[in-house]
Amino acid sequence: MKLNHFNLARRMLQVHEGLRLKEYTDTTGHRTIGYGWNLDAKPLPQGIGKKDANGKWVISEPEAQGLLDSSMIDHWNELTVAFPWVQSLNPWRKAVLLDMAFNMGIPVLKTFKNTLNSVLLQDYTDASRRMLQSKWAGQVKRRADVLSEIMRLGFMPAAIMNQYGFDFNKRGYE
Repeated sequence: MKLNHFNLARRMLQVHEGLRLKEYTDTTGHRTIGYGWNLDAKPLPQGIGKKDANGKWVISEPEAQGLLDSSMIDHWNELTVAFPWVQSLNPWRKAVLLDMAFNMGIPVLKTFKNTLNSVLLQDYTDASRRMLQSKWAGQVKRRADVLSEIMRLGFMPAAIMNQYGFDFNKRGYE
């Protein structure tokens, strides 16, 4: 079974972002909920969630999934407008760039000029190396290690797939 980049990115984002059904303050000081939904940048859509006795937002797991999907679509659209060539990448590499766009936003991703140029030139080893040399890699650590390895190889190694809960063999995800 071959999965598209949205399904691959969704699973990676679920692991990378983690799920919190109650509002919290993230490491950058923003009010956040679900799978990294930044409440300060974008309020919850009408009819999603409710406030608890302390005035904090609480959402259900299906609502969190809906917010993740909505945010992924928004980030994908922004990504492909900024870098139309992304659509020609294999599903795994598309998922890597979608994960990065979700994590840092397109304006910051645009500052990865050399990394993106290496991807465009299909020099995935250099792109991977440059990803690991970035300030972002120092901030997100394991996430950068995994994403850079996927960028280099063009797929997620089987050992990592198990950690991410993918239950198909590597061949099915190539």
